[in-house]
Amino acid sequence: MREFFDYKKEFEIKPMRGVDPLRFKFDVSKAERLLGFKADFNFMSGLKAWFKKND
Repeated sequence: MREFFDYKKEFEIKPMRGVDPLRFKFDVSKAERLLGFKADFNFMSGLKAWFKKND
């Protein structure tokens, strides 16, 4: 993300709150297996396409 947006500043790291999940990850393997789903974009190519479309 830093590279994509050419962000040069440091990130402010704050302590974890009690309501924050320890891990957050999307997994589409069940949709791939059961429905034959295939994503058109990975995260970075999706960002590039979205910004190009909304530029």
